[in-house]
Amino acid sequence: MPQVKNISTGPRGAYLKGVLTMAEVGQTVEADDFAEEWFQELDGDDAPSLTKMTVDELKAFAEANEIDLGDATKKADILSAIELALEDK
Repeated sequence: MPQVKNISTGPRGAYLKGVLTMAEVGQTVEADDFAEEWFQELDGDDAPSLTKMTVDELKAFAEANEIDLGDATKKADILSAIELALEDK
């Protein structure tokens, strides 16, 4: 799925598989339907790596990709849960 970055002046919503995903200013999320005036689609080279994402961005990524984080609350644990889930896909 394409990565998009909120380039607007406030929080905005984009859709991934018909589910609304909110993005704060400057936040990058996965989306397949978004307003081009509010979001910039990133190339694969521009998309941030998981390790560079904040905890909130990782949680949004997990939710958008239907990844269960279980009881993970620390960044390292969330990263592990996401990477494990991605390996299984």
